[in-house]
Amino acid sequence: MGTPISSVIAQSVMEHIEQKIMSKYNNKAFFRRYVDDCLLITTPTSMQHILQDFNGAHTLLQFTIEEEKDRTLDFLDMTLINRDNKILTKWKNKKQNSDRILDYYSNHHTGQIRGTIIGYIDRALKLTSPELRPKIIIELKERLIKNNYPTKMTTPIINERIHRLHNLRTTEENKEQKTRIPIPYTKNLSHKITKILKPHNIELVHKPQNQLKEIFTKLKNSTPKSKKSNVVYSIPCKDCDKQYIGQTSQRLHDRLNAHKYTKNATTELVKNLLTIISVNGLVEAHMLENTKRLQLDTYLISQAQKQVILGSTRIVRRILTSS
Repeated sequence: MGTPISSVIAQSVMEHIEQKIMSKYNNKAFFRRYVDDCLLITTPTSMQHILQDFNGAHTLLQFTIEEEKDRTLDFLDMTLINRDNKILTKWKNKKQNSDRILDYYSNHHTGQIRGTIIGYIDRALKLTSPELRPKIIIELKERLIKNNYPTKMTTPIINERIHRLHNLRTTEENKEQKTRIPIPYTKNLSHKITKILKPHNIELVHKPQNQLKEIFTKLKNSTPKSKKSNVVYSIPCKDCDKQYIGQTSQRLHDRLNAHKYTKNATTELVKNLLTIISVNGLVEAHMLENTKRLQLDTYLISQAQKQVILGSTRIVRRILTSS
């Protein structure tokens, strides 16, 4: 896990390095990069020199290389094939792929079933060279059959997408904007609701009722309140409705021990005077006089309350420092 800007910085660093190095090989190499995957076409000698230059850019950056085997090389979701001085592409299925996709008999709307077929066929066609498309279409049909898709449904859709790829150019400008409403899919009922709303330019987006997040709700235990850090907490007074509001970067348990076991609790609270506020946001001397009566069964402040409290604290701090 890193900061949100880390990916931007990594991209800038890679652009700087590759421009500096590849400018020396303009006429000797073909270089393309997607995030951290690089494609290089060059002679064996130049390949080793380029690899040494990249690894010498910085001691913390080390690149590895994978050469073509049997005149093929995997890159992203494609297999590149070196055939007759020409590079062909083919949609790649990973070895660990189980060929399991959305089953035809699952409880999903027909639009989602159809969308599964369209998604796979479009991906296969666009990532595969025309010479290899007939073979990849056969492989795709076999996968669909394994997942119970009827041929009478898949064949027309595949032919339609092939025709669309070669002959049609769609423009988004002329498409009418529709209102989309997501609802759980219920067999038969959802189809009737769709027909009723269609004349009103409202489109239903169906989603399955059973989702993984409902089955696996909590994969890890929540952090106990006492072990949380960077929190705003409240300690109520036992004798009245006043309360001590504190902010700490420590674990809450450690901070409460500082309140509980300090030799001079009043001195401890004076150190934190700028964060002692009551509900109305004013500093209360009462909290200093009744320190021993604070009950340490605290509760954490919500994010919305935290913003209000911190804002009030800043106002109090300005008043105290200016007086």
